[in-house]
Amino acid sequence: MKISFVSLRTKLLVSYAGMLLIVSLIALAVYGTATRWRGTAGALSATYEQGLLAEKLRWDILRLIDEGRQIVEGGELATTELNLIERHIDSLMVLLRQGAQQSPDSAVITDHLGGFDEAYRELVWMTDNARAHGVAVQGSADRVRWESRLREMVDEVDDAAAVLEQYFRERNRHTLAEAERLRRFTVVVSSLAALILAAQLLAMFFLLRRWVTSPVTALERAAEAIGAGNLNVSLPDRPEREWRKVADALRDMMESLALMQQQVRAQERLGAIGEVAAYTAHNIRNPLASIRAMAQVALPDAESSPALKDSLTDIIHCVDKMEEWVAGLLGFARPLTLEMAPCDINQVAEEVVLLLQGMANRCGVRLSFLPGSPMPLVKGDQSLLEQALYAIISNALEATSSSGQVELSTACHPVPAAPEWVQITVSDTGEGIPPDLLHRVFKPFVTSKRDGSGLGLAQAKKIIDVHLGQIDIASIVGQGTTITIKLPVSKHGIPNGTDSDHR
Repeated sequence: MKISFVSLRTKLLVSYAGMLLIVSLIALAVYGTATRWRGTAGALSATYEQGLLAEKLRWDILRLIDEGRQIVEGGELATTELNLIERHIDSLMVLLRQGAQQSPDSAVITDHLGGFDEAYRELVWMTDNARAHGVAVQGSADRVRWESRLREMVDEVDDAAAVLEQYFRERNRHTLAEAERLRRFTVVVSSLAALILAAQLLAMFFLLRRWVTSPVTALERAAEAIGAGNLNVSLPDRPEREWRKVADALRDMMESLALMQQQVRAQERLGAIGEVAAYTAHNIRNPLASIRAMAQVALPDAESSPALKDSLTDIIHCVDKMEEWVAGLLGFARPLTLEMAPCDINQVAEEVVLLLQGMANRCGVRLSFLPGSPMPLVKGDQSLLEQALYAIISNALEATSSSGQVELSTACHPVPAAPEWVQITVSDTGEGIPPDLLHRVFKPFVTSKRDGSGLGLAQAKKIIDVHLGQIDIASIVGQGTTITIKLPVSKHGIPNGTDSDHR
């Protein structure tokens, strides 16, 4: 299954953005509802004020009608009071018309105001006419006609006031109904907002537990297991890029610890071998020297006996071979003293190829070197690395028949732009290694050669191990063998010291 890696930061930002979006939508809904509430309250207040103005207008017109009736009945003309009433009526009409213009039903209100306006204009004409004559209306016919018209005007004003009042009541009912709908909508929005926020908080809690708490707990358990010595801990594969980096770092640490454990075990074995080798060499070398000296002394006296001479020669040869084995064993068991410095692996390989070119010519084997370019420096002991390559290439030359070839090559791994390892490959076209020996070739005293000590490849592996490198071998019987060495580039840094420091 392919896992798409997404950063934890991206997930959290998306989650917070979603929460912010939902909160913003809720805030907009609440703001819109509050705005409509204010509009409804304003409309209700305006309608109420217009109703009050209409009622005041009705009473002022009725007052003006009463004044007109008094004039008809022969009362005195109160000019100042009439002027005040008329100015008040004019101001009320202006206010009502302004309110009508702001109302959605301005035409209806204006039409209803027409009854007031007609009665008022006619009443003004009547009072003006009375003012022009300066006396009350005389004559029974005129008086009756005027009184009748005044009563009709009272009815007209009352009818217009009743119609306008009914209109304002209807408007108030609509406004109150709208306010009730807004109230219900507000309750629904508030309930949904509370539910959504609660659900979102639960979702954030669940997501934080899934994205943060659970991985931290798993990594904590893995770290505890690693600290207890369990290097086979299974780490969860998380899709978040941050947890993947932490898990990769823990895996690298487990691999490094496993490698160091292997190296420690190998160094412990080598230490035990060294103690045994030193003790054995000390107890064998003196008797071997005595045997060789006696055989060497007796050799001139054996000229008359060819059989005795051959036996003494074999004794000397065997003692020399045993001395060579003991010296090799001591060299293998001796701790390696490292003198670390930046090394050019191409230069190291070139030196070894020059040293072994003569041996290759004697064996009839073509020895070639393919250097990689560009090559980063490695941090290591140049002489020990030359010794390891010398042992590997000489072993390949001995295993390759005449007219065969041995090829040495170097390269960067994984890529030249950002290398982590320098890779050295030694390939030969020899007879190959039997499968039963392949997994043991780097152990001491394992060899398929009759006169071999079995310490060359073991010493080479020991040198690569103390450089924190890797060495692998692949072989096919009858086709050849390939040995691959990987050394860390100098940016990883290897501390100076001896191989005992890595135990």
